[in-house]
Amino acid sequence: MNLSASLNDLIQQIASTLSKQTDELLVNEIGLSYSQYRILLALEWNPRAQQKTIALHLGLTEASVSRQIKLLSASKLISVSRDPLNRRTHTIAVTPLGMQQTEAATATLRRTYEPIYSTFGDGQLQQITQNLQLLQTTLRRQAI
Repeated sequence: MNLSASLNDLIQQIASTLSKQTDELLVNEIGLSYSQYRILLALEWNPRAQQKTIALHLGLTEASVSRQIKLLSASKLISVSRDPLNRRTHTIAVTPLGMQQTEAATATLRRTYEPIYSTFGDGQLQQITQNLQLLQTTLRRQAI
């Protein structure tokens, strides 16, 4: 196996493991899926974001975001209302309960992953982060 194939396989394995573990952790401790958590964060950062924008930013399908928005709304973590100026669009807002859940999830993730990442030095973490950001930017530009 060549180096790039090996690197791709390693990144895929890490991403899969982190995604599965994070999802299980949040569902068990907070009652949120990782996708729901990421959508809540996106809405907190950009309350006017449309589902299409959220899907693109998070690497999810619009259908998946739509499903999660319905679940978040049913759980009273967000409120969805029709835009009075454009009846085809909706305004989505994170509720106080949604903010509490997001904060609890963030604390849970920090408590779980900081000990793992602390095994690296600050310089190593900074280099890993920069390299992964460069890889992400390159992949988004190439859109395979």
